Amino acid sequence: LPNEAIATGKNGGTAGNCPSYNNSAIGDQLAILRDFAENPDGAFRAMKELKELLVDEEENIIEAKVMTVADFYGAEAIVNAMRSNADIRDVQLCGCDIVWITTEKLTQAQEAFVQAGAVDVIVQAMKQFLNKSKDDRYFQERAISALSNLAATRSNLEFLVSQNNDDDDAVGAIVSAMGQYSDEVGIQAKGCKALTNLASHDNSVSIRIDIMKKGVGEAILFNSMAMHAEDSTIQ
Repeated sequence: LPNEAIATGKNGGTAGNCPSYNNSAIGDQLAILRDFAENPDGAFRAMKELKELLVDEEENIIEAKVMTVADFYGAEAIVNAMRSNADIRDVQLCGCDIVWITTEKLTQAQEAFVQAGAVDVIVQAMKQFLNKSKDDRYFQERAISALSNLAATRSNLEFLVSQNNDDDDAVGAIVSAMGQYSDEVGIQAKGCKALTNLASHDNSVSIRIDIMKKGVGEAILFNSMAMHAEDSTIQ
């Protein structure tokens, strides 16, 4: 697509019909993302621009801009673009980073992304991009970070932990990544944090049992604690 088309969001006129936003730059990128959700290059470029708008030069999260994404259905636009480009790692990685940034401190965003279907999209991407290239390791770490934030809200648990004894949920994806990359400190540390978030909520004994049935104990004991015995952050 021509650069000017992506820059203006003109691909059938849908961008012009989006609601007005308090932050015009964030609104512009969300409008473009909606317009080019099914175009890999357009979606990636819009998401990359959006991600850069959400942090300052020192990579600190700008909370006012994060609120703008949460308030104007940004979760739906981002998840839809990820779903439409399921086989494009760059789109999935950028999407996971945006999910992580926007949900770091904002419960509203954590709930919005889960309701939009972010868990399933991220889990499927983790299953697809598992040790297929050297970039998969970094993607897995970012994906786990996103899931970890989503797990911080108790109401999200039912979407993250399947009641069935299978690994087709967030817990299974995290355990698989920890097993596949047992030598990666970052993945082990973030995996442990995500699992801690999942098991930390009050009145969630049944959830903890379900989590343990999915091999979490073995993942932590053998992949994290045993292989990284000298790393205090993991221990």
